[in-house]
Amino acid sequence: MTATRETERLTRIVITVAGIFIVLAGAQLASSIIAPLLAAIFFAILFGMFMLWLEKKGVPHWLAVTITSVSVLAVIAGFFVLIAASLAQLVAQIPEYQASIEETLTSSLSGAGVPVPPLSSVVSTLSSISVAAISGIVANATTMALITITTIFLLIELKSFAAKIGTILADHPDIREDFSTLGEKIIGYVIIRTEVNMVTGFGIGVVLAAVGLEYAIVWGFLAFALSYIPYVGFWLAVIPPMLIAWSELGLASAVIILIGAVIINIFAENVLFPQAAGKGLRLSPTVVFVSLVVWGFVLGSLGALLAVPLTLALMMFLQYFDETRWISTLLGSRAHIQPVSEPEEPGIGRTPPDPSG
Repeated sequence: MTATRETERLTRIVITVAGIFIVLAGAQLASSIIAPLLAAIFFAILFGMFMLWLEKKGVPHWLAVTITSVSVLAVIAGFFVLIAASLAQLVAQIPEYQASIEETLTSSLSGAGVPVPPLSSVVSTLSSISVAAISGIVANATTMALITITTIFLLIELKSFAAKIGTILADHPDIREDFSTLGEKIIGYVIIRTEVNMVTGFGIGVVLAAVGLEYAIVWGFLAFALSYIPYVGFWLAVIPPMLIAWSELGLASAVIILIGAVIINIFAENVLFPQAAGKGLRLSPTVVFVSLVVWGFVLGSLGALLAVPLTLALMMFLQYFDETRWISTLLGSRAHIQPVSEPEEPGIGRTPPDPSG
């Protein structure tokens, strides 16, 4: 009897894992639709809290919706206009930068017997990868328009959706509370992430200006924007100006930029933001990095930007089902691990703890 139960449990786990892979494969095929929709839901959660705050202050509903909708347009449009303006200053200089970097590598490394052509090709790619990553988002104006319009419609229907969800979860107040807590944690993460990114971008801009590199303000802003991508974004923002400084100002300037950027990053991530994704959100650094790769592969650049919120939501969802609760435990940090009593029947088990802390 015990062997039969174990076999059935193993079968359910295998089927569940296979189902997850099928869902992810389907999401990748439909990423052009799913990614903007998830981004719109994410923005609706962020700005929805602002709209509710306005209403609590006595602002009429129609006026709160109007103010919030205008804020959505201003923030999204303004952010990408700034990126486009920054790119306009850099794109024309990319061929010159690459040629200068290749020349520097040839003169510096050929004498040491290093095969320069392959390395030169890699460096050329690195010098433009951060620009290409952001320009790909900016160039897709249709996607940004879809995200903005969908976000506004979600905000208009926010109260209606909230009432419907409240009716559906009327018998499960604990689940409704978990959703509310998750939304608050995601908003808190974005706010703190933005503050830390501002410090990082400003600090890197100051270092670049101190060594005399051109477009220091532009590179600083790109560092701010790319730092929303965990771990990888910082290096995508630092490596290109460091290589440019090496080719134009000398190796000493490149080393100064590298050391300064690393110090700023350590200070920002370990002092200013000690409760970042690996701690306060109860996601291990390994899980954050893997989620970045997975969501980026499945949903593209928007998936990389939303990797942490998507993983938090996935953890909460997986906690509610007996067959998938072990996956949520694996995704959590060591502090998140706790004993779970085995239910007698498959399906929705006991109410899980909030995965976001």
